[in-house]
Amino acid sequence: MKHAWKKGGGAVLLSALMVLVGGYGCGSDKAPEVTVDFAYTIASVGDVIALPEATVNSENTSITATAEVYKGEEKVADVTDGTFTPSAAGDYVVRYTAKNGSATGTAEGKLHIVENVLNTPIAETVAAGGSMEILLGSGAINAATGGTAGTFNVSDYDFFYSDVANGGTEALVVGTKLSTATATVDLTAIEGNQYANLAVSAQTIKTLRFTSEYLKNKGGNTLDGVSSVTYFVENDGETEKSVNLTVKNFVLGETRVLESAHFKAKESKEGVEDAYIDLTNLKCLYDVSGETATDYIREVKAAGTGTISTGVTEDGKLRLSVTNEGTPTTAQWHFFSYDSDVGIPEQGLMKRDLSQVEYLVLIFERDADVVYADATICMLLQSDEWGVSWTIACPYQGLNNMWFSGIKNQDEKNENLVYYYLPIQDLIEDEQISSNWCANVDTLIVQMAGLPATGEFGITVQGIYWC
Repeated sequence: MKHAWKKGGGAVLLSALMVLVGGYGCGSDKAPEVTVDFAYTIASVGDVIALPEATVNSENTSITATAEVYKGEEKVADVTDGTFTPSAAGDYVVRYTAKNGSATGTAEGKLHIVENVLNTPIAETVAAGGSMEILLGSGAINAATGGTAGTFNVSDYDFFYSDVANGGTEALVVGTKLSTATATVDLTAIEGNQYANLAVSAQTIKTLRFTSEYLKNKGGNTLDGVSSVTYFVENDGETEKSVNLTVKNFVLGETRVLESAHFKAKESKEGVEDAYIDLTNLKCLYDVSGETATDYIREVKAAGTGTISTGVTEDGKLRLSVTNEGTPTTAQWHFFSYDSDVGIPEQGLMKRDLSQVEYLVLIFERDADVVYADATICMLLQSDEWGVSWTIACPYQGLNNMWFSGIKNQDEKNENLVYYYLPIQDLIEDEQISSNWCANVDTLIVQMAGLPATGEFGITVQGIYWC
């Protein structure tokens, strides 16, 4: 078993358990046997580290162990209150000593102190079958919440993410745990999860993202009052592994709300005033955050020979584009939720019971001065249990006309701004889809087809919302 000792927001990383015991002295006195459960511990400068007590087994039952802290050969502190507060980065040894006359028994534990766990590369060697854990303390949580309590409630946020950088030469599998005073929940240990999809490739950054619905599914009400977040690397190989890992940030987020989107719904006619529609209080379904947010979208080419690309614009908008090569390509972008069969990393869609959602709306901007001809766009829902909603007709009539050649839904100030409306409750009431089917949606698909046959074309997504 591994234990972490920390106090006052100390950030702790645990590796293999270390137990060192003293032997016999040279004299006639029998050396005490000193043992201590002391994991390899990493913490930050200024953290108050609560050190474990050693156990002494001796024929002299009155003997206890004292502790001293060394940096190299230099003793830097006597431990008198069970804690140690490092003032400088470096490697330290906590040495426990018990004496029985002329005989001495010792045990040691090691500390590695860094300037700051966030944005500090952690370079260690993990033995085969071992693990390395980076524990974020109250300082990182306070920075994310803007508070001073050093804790947070999962129910107060819609998602959290961290950008994890692997500066090493081989891929790492990185997991995440949340801990409260009463429970520790491993967010990545789900039935059927493909751990390979948690790999952070060498010399790359990956965003580890978790949504509120996923957190509640994993931990229920036990994840209120979270006091620590742990990132861990497990080495299940047969040889030791060099790890160079940096947790770049820890971000708790609330879903963005679009207060209103104002569209021209109908063309003006003689004797009839223009009609407008306001989409109000829309809650963002997909969050484009983190350095690798596009990792949470799968590109699927359903037909044609062109290429598909996904990116984020300088102002944080999602860019979906197709480059055709003679034959128009039918392109799809799959936005995943946590229980998709591809595993945890592709969970960009805010997972929820869509049977209770009135509608989904995609707001996007067409490229200016492009003749889209008969190009179309639509959204589809997918469930691993129920399949894909291919039978939902693209709503080409009324307010939902989405033929590019006949779009009438543009904003007054930007004629290329368009919305696509998927009326889920209407579809359920009309029995085109079932309520149970919508309750198990794990993927949202955006599909574009019939774009011009040559060149690069696409749309810039302003947001995918639900109400």
